[in-house]
Amino acid sequence: LQVQFFEASLEKLQRRQQLFQVGVCAGGPIRECREDLRLLKQFWDLATVVLSQLEAWNTLPLQAIDGEQLEDQAKTFAAMVRGLDKRMREWEAYRGLSLAVKNFLVCLPLILNLRNPAIQDRHWQELVGQTHAVVDVSKPLTLA
Repeated sequence: LQVQFFEASLEKLQRRQQLFQVGVCAGGPIRECREDLRLLKQFWDLATVVLSQLEAWNTLPLQAIDGEQLEDQAKTFAAMVRGLDKRMREWEAYRGLSLAVKNFLVCLPLILNLRNPAIQDRHWQELVGQTHAVVDVSKPLTLA
């Protein structure tokens, strides 16, 4: 809202400068602010979609997951993140979102291997011993 006010004030100032044939103020900082807001909105919208989808996937039971569809969607998210404006790559939030998608893509094949029906209790015990994770195989497993 304040950016709109400043843009309107800038337009009035520029019209008056032209009327009196005075050098016209370019309004660079105001335009930069508008562009930064546009980039932030674009990033925020994508981050909301990606992170909410990653969280939704974490609640799915492992056996209900369509691995190919999940991988395709995650690759699409990675491409969308890479496709954001290059200026965003300096942002810590961009690096965090990019890392979250990359980590998911790296872990996905390993997670999908856990659906293998040949995995026995001894395999789960070995996995727990290696990762120090708490796994209750009596309950349906999810990505979380």
